[in-house]
Amino acid sequence: MIGAAVGSRGRDRILSSRESDLEVAAGVLRQGGLVAFPTETVYGIGADCFNIAAVERIFRIKGRPANNPLIVHIDAVERLEALVPNVPEAAEKLAEAFWPGPLTLVLEKRSEIPDVVTAGYPTVGVRIPDHPVARTIIEKADLPVAAPSANRSGRTSPTTAGAVLEELGSEVDAVVDGGECRVGIESTVLGLFDREAVLFRPGGIGIEDIEAILGFPVRIEDSGRQRESPGTSEAHYAPEANVIPFEGECPVLRENEAAICLSSSSHRERKERIFIVESVDDLARRLYALFREADRRGIRRLFVELPPEKELGRAVRDRVIRASRAKRGSCVKRSGAERKR
Repeated sequence: MIGAAVGSRGRDRILSSRESDLEVAAGVLRQGGLVAFPTETVYGIGADCFNIAAVERIFRIKGRPANNPLIVHIDAVERLEALVPNVPEAAEKLAEAFWPGPLTLVLEKRSEIPDVVTAGYPTVGVRIPDHPVARTIIEKADLPVAAPSANRSGRTSPTTAGAVLEELGSEVDAVVDGGECRVGIESTVLGLFDREAVLFRPGGIGIEDIEAILGFPVRIEDSGRQRESPGTSEAHYAPEANVIPFEGECPVLRENEAAICLSSSSHRERKERIFIVESVDDLARRLYALFREADRRGIRRLFVELPPEKELGRAVRDRVIRASRAKRGSCVKRSGAERKR
């Protein structure tokens, strides 16, 4: 089997972004193996969408609950009809505007897609990644690729090949090193049902941009059909450190505490325990890497400044708050009570 023959070689199975290596990665997928590869959002661990055994292996390696569906990645819009029997006009508009890109559309699925991919739901999440390495692998493999993030379930998503190795080591058959991910957080997940657009998860495409294309409001889903979407667990994306969101002035830090702050001159005098990010885009791109860095430093409590709740900032807030729930952290109020501990 691929898993035994290739996976046993572990860390030696690192592939570059050269075309010859991408051919190898595509071959591993065609043979039923698992390949970790970069997208513009995070690194994913991919398998042939129609290979039930390979997809089940993804769930085992990640420790992912069977009721959490996977996103299927394709390399061209023309492949969508092989997965979806009826493509709504709204989906066509959004695909034209945002594909390739960090937008996943949840649509009615064809019966040929195995239930293991969609957790038994009648819908499937599909996107075209905006990373040439990912699209080339999918094109060369000539099949749709089911791929969640390449990390243990509930943990921080990897944005570099090195982070994939830290998480999964030799348990995948190949890891393609395509450099650091450009966006840094997962895709926006949008469901299209009966002429209604439903936001399941904020991500790299802002709800404002989606509404501008659709011409009508997007409903934010917090119950009901939420389970049909990947990546909607209440507590998720968490480091070992206890993540505590805050707004306003950076809290006073004690031993084994650190903070991630948006750029401000008042923070710089304490930069040895303050991770400074220059913008919301920079915060999104570096968030998971900084989570991992905090763990490497043995940080026990990590304060994270919440950006404004709009566009990409909405997605960053979502990830930080869900990370805080994993360790039952609480949001620091603007009153500054936490700063007076």
